[in-house]
Amino acid sequence: MILSRRRVLAALAAAGGAGALTGTGTAAMFRDAERFDASITAGTVDLVVEYEVLSGPGSDGPDGSGTVDGPRVRLPIESLGADGDAGSMLLTFALPQRGDAVNNPAALWLATDCPVPASTALGEAIRLTLSYADCDSGTPIERIARGSLREVADGLREGYRVDGDPTTPGADCLTDEVCLLVEYELAGYVGSETVDVPLWFSATQCRHTTPENPFAGRDT
Repeated sequence: MILSRRRVLAALAAAGGAGALTGTGTAAMFRDAERFDASITAGTVDLVVEYEVLSGPGSDGPDGSGTVDGPRVRLPIESLGADGDAGSMLLTFALPQRGDAVNNPAALWLATDCPVPASTALGEAIRLTLSYADCDSGTPIERIARGSLREVADGLREGYRVDGDPTTPGADCLTDEVCLLVEYELAGYVGSETVDVPLWFSATQCRHTTPENPFAGRDT
């Protein structure tokens, strides 16, 4: 083979490009049969949501704590009434490391929907407070929303970005765990209605992307 400057430069460029793709560094190819094997692990986003009824109806029952599965959550809050007209629940959001997979930092979002049925008076009689909380003690850190069940549900309907670290300025991505405290109280109501409030959570990877609200502008 007659080597020219152009052929030498082309051979060096090809070898360097192959090394960059495989992560093995620049290498020279001496024969046609030589190969480079590579694998890429991008990581995962694996969100775990746990709940614990701290006080009120259901706090000492078999469903007083557990892990929820799926993006739509139905929390086991038992009936409020004369014997128990208030309660609280701690929600813990975590990104556990399992095996060799890397659990990537995630932007966490919360969204609610209108109470079902929407016409119930119970939605106005239940007072709800949603706060960031200390995960160990359940003590409130910073309030997110407060009002009637209907008001809070309507205010969070188009999504709320949950701060992964509420002790620092700005909205951080979740890297370990963050907790929300839900406090509820029934006041001045006489009747036997029931009400459901649909509740969703969404976690999207933070790396190499700008997190966007997945619930913005949705048609409920």
